[in-house]
Amino acid sequence: MSHLVALTGSTGFIGSEIARQLKGSNYLVRALVRPESVHKVPSGCLDEIIQGNVNNISDLEDLVQDATAVIHCAGLVRAVSDKAFFDTNAGSLDSLVKAVKRSNPKSKLLYLSSLAAREPSLSAYSHSKYQAERRLAEKAYDLPWMVLRPPAVYGPGDKELLPLLLWMKRGLAPVIGSPGNRVSLLYVSDLGEAVLSWLRQDLALQGCYELHDGSPRGYSWLEVIDTVSRLTGKRIVSFRIPKMVLYLLASVNSCLMRLLGRAPMMTPGKVNELTYPSWECSNTKICRVLDWKPKITLEEGLRRSIGTMLS
Repeated sequence: MSHLVALTGSTGFIGSEIARQLKGSNYLVRALVRPESVHKVPSGCLDEIIQGNVNNISDLEDLVQDATAVIHCAGLVRAVSDKAFFDTNAGSLDSLVKAVKRSNPKSKLLYLSSLAAREPSLSAYSHSKYQAERRLAEKAYDLPWMVLRPPAVYGPGDKELLPLLLWMKRGLAPVIGSPGNRVSLLYVSDLGEAVLSWLRQDLALQGCYELHDGSPRGYSWLEVIDTVSRLTGKRIVSFRIPKMVLYLLASVNSCLMRLLGRAPMMTPGKVNELTYPSWECSNTKICRVLDWKPKITLEEGLRRSIGTMLS
């Protein structure tokens, strides 16, 4: 008999990959989806759809009922206000824990956070993810739960990486921050494999775990650019954008988008994240508790991501 997994965020880049891997591993998948996002549901990956909102406890109770495990991927990476970040990213954890305790206290819970939570002072986004982790630890003390803190996750369909790849296809690559800054990366299917490993783990774990693609020092953006250059056979010229210029552009963009009632991606807080000198992380802790190790190298991951751009 297949186990039922409850999933939020199934229409997003990471959530849809997790849904595909769950279905491919013969799990039954029930997902909570906003009514306006039903058309984005990954085809053939969901057994049941509940239309609702991650802040509505009644919707969440319907989601988690009888589920063996609950995976919370939903969240905002851009928002019209700081309050919106906290209401969704942190507030939804409050609601979800309440729903699990009321409707299915035997279920285990996985929260897909972000490495940005390690530096909560950088932005409203990073602070909201940090607060979500804290609320989970405080309120789910009597439940088996795990937090995964992936670094920058990439792969086919990642809309955040696409603009950079398009620049590189034209032979240009912007470098944001110091060329010596380091960043860990993770290919999306390896993150999905880590989730499956957690599902198969019988121990009642509690804790927060970072993970990356196996490169212990991460990468500089110049190393990423050199890898793309090798794959495409094209010379790529890098150019640095000064931090103050980025702040100015981000401030103008934030004001304009909010006047239009839209959520900006490039904000002063995002500039802080992008220019932070060290987003390196470690697999040591997670490999002690899960039977998991990354399979996809940077070169292979970029080869798959670039796809038709190589021709």
